[in-house]
Order: sequence, then C-alpha cells, then structure tokens
Amino acid sequence: MPRRWWAPIDAFAQTKQAAALLFATAVAVYWLESVAWPLERGRDAWDYLSYYLQLWEGDPVFRRLMAFRTPVASVVLGVPLDLGGALLLEAVMSLLYAVAVVAWSAAALTFGRLPAVLMAIVLLAYAPFGAVFHDVSADGVFALGFALWSLGIVSTARRPAAWRYAALGVGAVALVLTRPPNQVLLAFAVVPLVLPGRLRQRLTWAAAFAGTAVALLAGWAAYNGIRYDDFTISRLRVASVPFFRQYLSGNIHPQGGPASRQLARAVEREILTKPEYRALGVDVETYFDAGSNYEYIDLLALSDRLWGWDSDYRVLRRAAREGDEDGHGGDGSAFALWPLTERIASGVWRFLHKRPIREPGVRHAPESESEPPQATTVIRGHKVPNPEALGPLLAAAEYGWIWCASAYLERCTIDHPASVWENPAQQRQYAELVRQLSEWDAHLPSRNGSVWLAEQLKRWSWKFPRPIFWLAVGLVALVLRRPRGSLVLLALTALAGLVLAVHAASGVLLGWYGVPVYPAFFLLSAAALTGRTTGRACWGPQTR
Repeated sequence: MPRRWWAPIDAFAQTKQAAALLFATAVAVYWLESVAWPLERGRDAWDYLSYYLQLWEGDPVFRRLMAFRTPVASVVLGVPLDLGGALLLEAVMSLLYAVAVVAWSAAALTFGRLPAVLMAIVLLAYAPFGAVFHDVSADGVFALGFALWSLGIVSTARRPAAWRYAALGVGAVALVLTRPPNQVLLAFAVVPLVLPGRLRQRLTWAAAFAGTAVALLAGWAAYNGIRYDDFTISRLRVASVPFFRQYLSGNIHPQGGPASRQLARAVEREILTKPEYRALGVDVETYFDAGSNYEYIDLLALSDRLWGWDSDYRVLRRAAREGDEDGHGGDGSAFALWPLTERIASGVWRFLHKRPIREPGVRHAPESESEPPQATTVIRGHKVPNPEALGPLLAAAEYGWIWCASAYLERCTIDHPASVWENPAQQRQYAELVRQLSEWDAHLPSRNGSVWLAEQLKRWSWKFPRPIFWLAVGLVALVLRRPRGSLVLLALTALAGLVLAVHAASGVLLGWYGVPVYPAFFLLSAAALTGRTTGRACWGPQTR
C-alpha cells in the first residue's frame, strides 16, 4: 500500500512475533469477556461430561448415551475438569480461543497481509465467537476445530499433496466426532476435483481425503458396533432427522398415516397411562401437539423397547414424514424435495440473520433454596405435566440427561439406582458419576458475571453486522475483484453453508450452532475485498 503508516504493519503482519502478539491479545480479550461471562455449563454439558466419565468404563450405565454422543468434545472438556477443575478448564478454553483466532488470521494471511489484519480485528471484535468458548459445550471445541481445518484447507490448496489431503481427512473425522452433523463436511471430497491440476492428480487428492475419512469413520462405527450393538457413527441423525423437528413443532398427528396410528396406539398404551398424564386427562393428540425434550426421549426409549434397537426409529421417522407443516395429517408430501429444500433455505436464511446474545453468568442458588417447579405448564394452549417437575425419566435413564428440563441435577437424579440397574457395580458407578457431575456442576460458573459489562457486550453484539452482511459483501467483491484463491474461498463458504443447512434441516435454529462457521464469511469478505488479485479464480505464483 502507498501510505507510509501501513508499511511497518505490512512488514510485521507475517512474522512470528505478530502471531504471538495476536495470541496474547486474544487471551486478554477472553479474560476480559470472562468478567461478564465466567465459564459455565452449556448446552448438553451433563451428557458430554457423562460420556467422558464413562468412556473408560467396560460396562457404562448410560449405554444408550454412548451410542448417541461422540468423544472429541467430551475429552477436550473432561480432561481439564478432571485434572484441575473449572479454573483449569477456563484457562484451557482461553488458549483454545486464542488458537482459533490465530488460525483464522493465518488462513487470511495466505490471501495477503491486509486480509490477515482485518480478519484478526473482526474476529476479536465479534463477541459471540468468544462467547462459545465460555460454555462447557461442543460449540467452542467445534469452533477451534473448524478454524484449524480451514487453515489446513487454504494451506493445502496452495501446496497440494496427497498426504496433506489425507491429513484433512483426519481433520474432518475429528470434526465429525466433535459434532455428528458435521458429516456433511465430507462433501469437501469434491473440492480437489475442481482445483487446478492434472486430472490424475486431482483424483488422487480426492481419494486421499475420502479414503482416509471413510476408513477412520468406519473404524469408529465398528467400535460402536462392538461395544453398543450399532454399527454407526452416532444414532443422533436417525433419532432426530426428521422426527425431532416435526415432533417439537407439533406436526405429528395420530391420524397422519399408518406409522402415526401405530405410534399413537403405543403412546396411549405405554405413556398416557402414567399417573401424571392420566390425572390431567392428556390425550394422544395433546401429547403430540405439546411435546418437549422429555417426551421426545421418552418416545425414543419407547421405540427401542417396542420395536427394537435395530429398528433405527423407523416408526418415528415414518410418522414424522406423514405429518405436514400446516398441522394437518398428510401423505408425506411435506418431505418431498421442494418443500424440504424450501424449509432448509428458510432455515439458512434465518441463521444468516442471527445475532446470538449471551447473558451474564450467574451462580445458581442451591436446589434446596429454589422455588419448586409448578406441576403443570401450558404449551400451545394445552395444559400438560411440567417436564421440570416430572422427575427422573426411568425408562430413558440410559440415554443421559438430555430429557432433563431442570437446571438442577438433583431434580433429575435417580434416588434408587436399583430400580433401573440390577447390577450392584452399575449402581455404584451411577452414584459415583452423579457425585462427580455434582461437584463439577457446583463450580460452573464459579462466580457471578458483571451485569454492566455483559450489557455492553450485548449492545456491541447487536450492532455488529450480521453474517448475511459479510457473505453479501464477500460475494460481490469476489465477482468484481476475482482475488487469488477464489475457488478456495467459495469452498469454505459452501462448507459453512452446509453446516447451517444440516441444522436447518433438523429444525435446530439456535444461533450458537452457526457461530463456529461464521468466520468463514468474515474471511470471504476480508480476502475478496483486500486480497491480491490475478484476474483468475485460482491460485497463482505467490508474490510478496
């Protein structure tokens, strides 16, 4: 750049000292945020930590949970907690956040020094990206993994080799074992085929990636088959898509079709005869129209019990396809190609407009000092049992804690493990697991957050441009400027879009699911606006 003030920054941006300074700055930003957002229990934290604690057990008490979850996030979160408690985990999360920021900036550096500087500034300023590292959940772990994988992609595209693509295959498997819906990222296998190079080379690169990823995932599926009687990466997909979305949306109806009627009869016989439902006169129509996570897991347990573990929730999935979006019984047309595409597109559009907001961290009062939950609640106009007041779901005990609607572990704990597990060793294992979870849970968060600072971060997050802005600016600049590496930028953007699409398909539109991949849109904008240009949509000779 011609301006003299830029010359020292330009020269410094590519040095190791610059990376160290950015790392230290990111750590400082994290700890500043921690004043408002101390590390606390995030979404499904009890399940991730239970998975970690049972990973080493020969006969785990939560056998069903082990087939649903995957190990990477559980181990990353569990090991520091095990070794040093919440304080050590918070320190580790600050380092993971800093590594993610440096990784994205290093990826931007391959497009030029100015993109790297802009990427660092934007990412440090984007408070929701930091926020996911203040939760004990898979979000921060995935955010780190996707950052490192994206750096690997841009580096490999510039210096392609079969072993590099094989390494990307390993990285993709790590992302899948962090969050199972990330299987959609295996679509990266087509990217080597469109990059410059001889056809034989490109086929070799694609085969190296796909072969490595498939072999490792097949090995994991075999492990699950041996230990948990299901040759699968995770049962999460077959259990949730499309059933989870349709059920919680109230789109399943007793007369929707043969599977819906079969499911309705089973619910009437096995669930609605329970005292809490019978006392309120809950009928099957109401049960389907006012569901929560509690009932969802109860239905999974019902399916496994009546139709078998090997049925892969076939009845539930067919019932979901028989319901339409308008709340009327259908013939499955709601899941025809066009309506499904329309729903996914609508969901992705909503993801691109999300502004995730984090509230200040607050220590919970002891359960004994809290107000007891109301026995009933109203969902979509129906008076039904309050999931928070229903207590332990014995039929789904092996599925972990996802059914638990309470913030207090004590309200979801089985007082008499012998009522579920006959083996005394498993009863002791359950008691020890609950003891350890309770100890960790008491320190998450370990302090109250600053309400004032949290409010300032909330205001700043609300003013920060939404992901759609960065995507639109990047795409326009890409067309007008045609920067070096355009194909790789488009590939990263498409992969981020696929992650949003898979969550849109399942109906889970939480903004925090999108935060780990939003930096791909920031990179697109920074590189397309300020990256080196060649007039070609491919990598050219590197110049400094």
